[in-house]
Amino acid sequence: MGVECACEEDLNCVRERWSEALIKRREYLDEQINKIINKQEKSEEDMEREARLVEQWVGLTEEKNAVLVPAPGSGIPGAPAHWAPSAGMEAHIPVLFLDLNVSGPTLPGLNSILPKEHGSQFFYLPIIRHSDDEVSAMCSWDSSIHDSAHLNRVTSPNERIYVIIKATVQLSHPASMELVVRKRISVNIYNKQSFTQSLKRRMSLKNMLYSCGVTYEILSNIPKVNSFTVTV
Repeated sequence: MGVECACEEDLNCVRERWSEALIKRREYLDEQINKIINKQEKSEEDMEREARLVEQWVGLTEEKNAVLVPAPGSGIPGAPAHWAPSAGMEAHIPVLFLDLNVSGPTLPGLNSILPKEHGSQFFYLPIIRHSDDEVSAMCSWDSSIHDSAHLNRVTSPNERIYVIIKATVQLSHPASMELVVRKRISVNIYNKQSFTQSLKRRMSLKNMLYSCGVTYEILSNIPKVNSFTVTV
């Protein structure tokens, strides 16, 4: 039941902005390297500085490649998962980009859609209870608000219905803003059962998961380019 994003707009934005920063840095290095190359006579200090600049230039090329095609477990946003998630947790870690350096209203995650999400209408579920001890909430479900035959009948034991849950989260730090998270889940609809019936059902479905989750990576800004910290 993977939920790898078919369109991770936030991740694409991070890569684009990061690549732009690397290009600007490379242009600066090109300018400084050419100044030294065009000198008629080079001092020992000039040659040492030229070597440092060339080293940084090579490092920028490697970093750009890593940004666009990150290695598993590299820690770079969008890198393939390199961990062992617990049962029910998604292996893929989607990226949400807050982009705090851009003024104007933004809603991270709004357009990072999931596979087979075709822009269908989402239905608002009123929150009827929330927990003060943990981040959780209980919502009411009204089957009359949708027009899906699959959700209006009992599901056969060997069937599962896939639905997408979309939640808007209000942040207070590092800025007061909202972001959107999504999760695709599989459900089985059945009639209200007695305690004995419920117990028998659980015993017959030993491998059934009753909880699931997804981990999001949230970036407030573009990661700093390492070579920017080197004094030239």
